[in-house]
Amino acid sequence: MKTNVVKNTILSLAITTLASTISVTSVSAQSSTIQQGSEATTDVKYVGNNSDYFKFDINVKQQASQKLLLRILDENGMELYRETANAKDFNKTVLIIRNDYPRLQFVITGNGISFVKNFSISAEVTDNFLIRDF
Repeated sequence: MKTNVVKNTILSLAITTLASTISVTSVSAQSSTIQQGSEATTDVKYVGNNSDYFKFDINVKQQASQKLLLRILDENGMELYRETANAKDFNKTVLIIRNDYPRLQFVITGNGISFVKNFSISAEVTDNFLIRDF
């Protein structure tokens, strides 16, 4: 009987310790798009994250090589990333440092292109437990 009480106490302490220290954050993204101009096909996709970065794939296909401006803005309009390219096909994976951004906006402009895509970001904290009987 005493052995069962000791086992239950140790198991209870292990569960309490795990509950207070383990958390996993997942990020969900929703988007809306505005695209003008029939000379280009443009797409921005959220492809995942790790503990340091959000990862997005950007693809632009134009009929001819033209100058593009890619800007990534936070919810206040502050520019987080900027790149100018002169290409027919522009493919880029961009890493944005993880922060408490509630929203990110991708703006791609150029001759015949006006593209905006907004991502809403919400963090979900979950606890994972590994419980073993010993």
